[in-house]
This record gives sequence, C-alpha cells and structure tokens, in this order.
Amino acid sequence: MFKSFHKRELPAPAIDFTSEDGRQIFAQAFGEGNMVNFFLLVAQFRTQDEPAFCGLGSLAMVLNALNIDPKRIWKGNWRWFHEEMLDCCEPLDVIKEKGITFMKLVCLGRCNNADVDYFKAPSDAPNPDQNHDDNTTVLPITGKRKREESPFITNKADIVSCSNVDKCPKDKVVTLEEFRQHIQDTVRRTDIFMIVSYSRKPLGQTGDGHFSPLGGYCSSTDQVLILDTARFKYPPHWIPLKELWTAMQRKDPTTKQPRGYMLLKRRISPSTLLSLSWTDGRPVQFKVAALETVFSDDFAFVTLDSVESVVKKALELLSLVGLESGRAQQTNGISVVTMLAKKECHLNDENHKDHEDIKKILEFLREMAEKIAPEAVKQATKSHWFESEAVAMGILFAVPDTIWTSIISSSRRDSTKAAVEQLREHLDINKLPALIKEEMTHLRQQFSFLICCKEF
Repeated sequence: MFKSFHKRELPAPAIDFTSEDGRQIFAQAFGEGNMVNFFLLVAQFRTQDEPAFCGLGSLAMVLNALNIDPKRIWKGNWRWFHEEMLDCCEPLDVIKEKGITFMKLVCLGRCNNADVDYFKAPSDAPNPDQNHDDNTTVLPITGKRKREESPFITNKADIVSCSNVDKCPKDKVVTLEEFRQHIQDTVRRTDIFMIVSYSRKPLGQTGDGHFSPLGGYCSSTDQVLILDTARFKYPPHWIPLKELWTAMQRKDPTTKQPRGYMLLKRRISPSTLLSLSWTDGRPVQFKVAALETVFSDDFAFVTLDSVESVVKKALELLSLVGLESGRAQQTNGISVVTMLAKKECHLNDENHKDHEDIKKILEFLREMAEKIAPEAVKQATKSHWFESEAVAMGILFAVPDTIWTSIISSSRRDSTKAAVEQLREHLDINKLPALIKEEMTHLRQQFSFLICCKEF
C-alpha cells in the first residue's frame, strides 16, 4: 500500500534554524560577520520541484543569487533560472529518476555562465572497505588565505589534452582545516557561494546523497547553516562542521568517488550565448574514443582523404550513442543550443541586447559549414544527426584541438593526416572575430571538461 509523508522529524545533531537555539546561533554568527552571504541566498530560497532535484534546486538558487542572466526565457518575457532550464549536461528525465552526480552539477554551473571550482573530501574514509582512489592531489596548507582570494580555475586551464586521461586535471582533495577556511572565506562575501555534496546517512537523516547551498557559519559553535531545498522533508538547519565533513567523506555509490563542495562565482568574461547540450546520457568519452579509433586506425572501409570525408565521418561518430549487432545507431545525442532560444524560439525578442549577436554567431557557423564541407554538413542534418548546419558546425568547433593533433600524430595514412590538418586549420579559434572566438572557446572548454570528467 502506498504510504505518503508530510515532512520528517529533524534528528540530532541538526538544529532547526527557526527554533530558539537555531535563532541564537544565527545571532552569534551574524555578530561574527559570518552571515553576509545568507541574505542573497535566502532571497532566492526555493523548494526543489522534484524529490531528486536537490542539485538543480541548489544550483538555481546560487545562479540567481549571483545575478547571472540565463540568456533564455523562463516564462512570459522573463529571464530567470529555473530547475527545468538546467539540462545541458544531463537529460532532465535522467535527473528526475536518478538525481545528478557531483561533477555533472559542476558542469551545469559552468555551462550557465558561472566560474566553478570544486574540491573533494578524502577518499579513504569513512569507507575503508572500498579501494582508495589514487587519482587525486592533496592540497597542502600553506597558511590562511586572504579573505578576498579564492582559488578558481582559469579558463585556459580547462582546455587540456583529454585523449590521455593522465593529462586531465586531478581532483583537489582538501583537509578539514582547508574546508573550514573556504567556508570562512565565502560566508563573508556576496560574490561567491558554496554548494556542499554529502550523504544524509551519517547525520541520521533519511535518504543518502544530497546537495545544499551553505548559508552561513557560526565560528563560536563551529556549525554551518544548511539551506536544504528539500523543504518538504527537513527545514533549514545548523549542523556541526565536523559532522558535515564526515558526511562528505562517504562515497557516492554511483560514481565510487568521495563527495565534496563547489565554489561558484559570476564569470568575469562576457556571458556566453551558446552551450553544449547532451540529450542521450551516453558518456562523451564514448564518442571521442570512436572518433580517435576510426581516424587513427584508418579502417579499411573508411576513406578519409579530404576535408569533406573527414567532416562527414566526424559528425557521424560524434552523433554516435550506441552499438547494436555491430551497427551504429545514430540519434541527436549531442547538440549546440543558443541560450536565448532554448525550449522556444525567442530570437524575435528585439529588446534583448544579445539578439543581434546570436544571429551573427549562427550565420557565421552556417557560412563556415558552406565554406569547409557543405555536402557533409548537409547530409548530417538531412540524416537528423544534428538539427541544423549551424549546430553541426558548432560541434566541430567544440572538439578540443588536442583531439585533432592526437589523430594527426597517430594516423597511418598521409592523406588522412593532411585532410585532418586542413580541417584543424579551419577550426583555429584564434583566427576568429572576438565574439565568435568567445563562444567557440566556451564550447571547447565545456567539451574538454566533459571528456575529462570521470562521472560521464
């Protein structure tokens, strides 16, 4: 028989934010100057729309608190972040059923105009029965950081060689003291916010993996404020920082990786108008591996001696989402979306300052398709691998340059090397006008991150 619930009793050691003790802790934290971030976050406090949308609810809160323009319509003529708009790194129906993993939420933040840096708790506790993940780098403590400093990854650092996973950025594992220092840094500012990923189980709460924005810190009691977006279940509450640290160390059973936290701030560079969108849930590494294998090994049945043939095969493989009886099944599993035109066509919004820029970008991509490989791109759209020639061209620009150089160095045929090199020259983003370069760089960074992310 179906059983329903109206909220859950909040177990110790958590303290209800609205209780007398909770209010006293708030007063102490406010007096310490450790609640500066609280007011912008609480102004955007929301209840997640689905039981598994804690990650999306937390991210929507933070993006709106950072006053980032989503570049697309929410409802009516209003641009505002909502959970259903956050689908560029994982299909919504998948998130609705299974939730979202830590690194995919990082990806969502980055493709929605936030700079996101992330940190992991130690991976060898509290699950000693599981294998230790040695693909990590422990950050030494070199003294307290200045409060105005925050160690964010630069844009250039995101463009890495991903054909060799060893060259991908390694996880940054922090200590308890570094975690506490990051909290003290963020709660005193209004331009950086923290989202924590942890297991509810060590806290005595029902359920397991959860995401929440961190809304404040009381140094005298060493407790943090969890702005829990699952308000149908638990109210916002204070928990001891050390208890949260223990809950972060519990490994995610899906990824077999420890949990952690991310720091988000508004991107300094111009807001991007394009983003990659994954609609099939297959790992992007699968597509890249197929691309590198076919081009590098030069299968006997594949002739790759011209830019047209290279583009045709590349688009076919980048749309690849599965294998069945040795035959490839194509579908629109990867796409480029205009942030303004997502869901519905809003390109007729003459009052939007980005209207002309979006038209210029799409027209540029169409012209490049006509210039580089018109027949191959037309066939890709006719075969419904991609919804338009501009989208197909955007996908080619998104492929990191290191993938093409890897193919050139490993290919056995001179004709293939020459054709790929010619395509690579066409895709050189350094030769592009400033507006186009900014957008193509963003797509390439997102693609790089997806390749390197262990969880995809």
